[in-house]
Amino acid sequence: EETLRLWAPIPMIAKAPIDGTVIGDRYELKKGTRANILMGALHCHPKAWDRPEEFDIDRWLPENRVQQHPHAYKPFGNGVRACIGRQFALTEARLALALVLQRFRFSDTTDYQMDVREALTRKPGDFQLVVRRRQEHQRTVFGAADLRTGDTQAQAAVSGVGVNLTVAYGSSLGSCEDLARTIADRGERSGFGTTLMSLDELGDNLPTEGLLVVVAASYNGKAPDNAQRFDDLLATGLPQGSLANVRFALLGAGNTQWVATYQAFPKRIEEGLLAAGATPVVERGIADAAGDFDGTATRWMDILWATLAEEYAADTSQASGPRYQVQLLTESDV
Repeated sequence: EETLRLWAPIPMIAKAPIDGTVIGDRYELKKGTRANILMGALHCHPKAWDRPEEFDIDRWLPENRVQQHPHAYKPFGNGVRACIGRQFALTEARLALALVLQRFRFSDTTDYQMDVREALTRKPGDFQLVVRRRQEHQRTVFGAADLRTGDTQAQAAVSGVGVNLTVAYGSSLGSCEDLARTIADRGERSGFGTTLMSLDELGDNLPTEGLLVVVAASYNGKAPDNAQRFDDLLATGLPQGSLANVRFALLGAGNTQWVATYQAFPKRIEEGLLAAGATPVVERGIADAAGDFDGTATRWMDILWATLAEEYAADTSQASGPRYQVQLLTESDV
């Protein structure tokens, strides 16, 4: 992120006003007038960035990222015309860097200084490194330690016999659907009367009682492919009081690289469910595709099941099945 801020792969983007406008009470632009926005000037603007010329990766810590102006960072373009491969490119870059550094060592013997070559994109010119194969003893070996440190806690025992559980998802890429299936599978094993469906299907089959769990993503603030009719329903408003006997939990997925529209659709879902009278079981969960997506989603699900266990606790006082007594015998006993 910080490299892309200082050396954006595109030199500029072009915008044109839909209607005549004045920028900053100074620059008048007529309708359709093309304006070129230079990435270098935008990404190093002193009003948007503290110490703009310095390379500082701490700018991208979660607590600092949220303070950034949503339109001061556009390395992949802007709006609906922004590069559709942005998320894939960043993921691919991480994977490629990890694999390359695992196998090779690099050294810059010439103290290279950036020489920008510009075509459609910007790239370094005459950039050369000395590459050596990394030997086994030069690698750091990490143990297979459990990242969730501390004592491993058993999953909270939940018994949902006689309780209806509806699990709905909005997902274009499949991640939210997978999470919804995981929740539905556990719900079924816990005895809930479980139904799994898309959000569009939910719009035609709103529950009148029981539990509702929703897992939904947001794409540039818009609903996924299988949730657009439900989003239209939210716009007109769910029937008031229709969910008065329903309790819900909501996990929203998104990517903080799209600051202006992050979690926009999950927020609309939450507002719509509350307006229809539904009661939240836990706080809305947030899973960031630019961060620890799996970790935050797992922690939210753990909180959900722990909360449900307090109300729908399984009776573990009576063990089922046969009991056995084990006695250790020595050789002389035999």
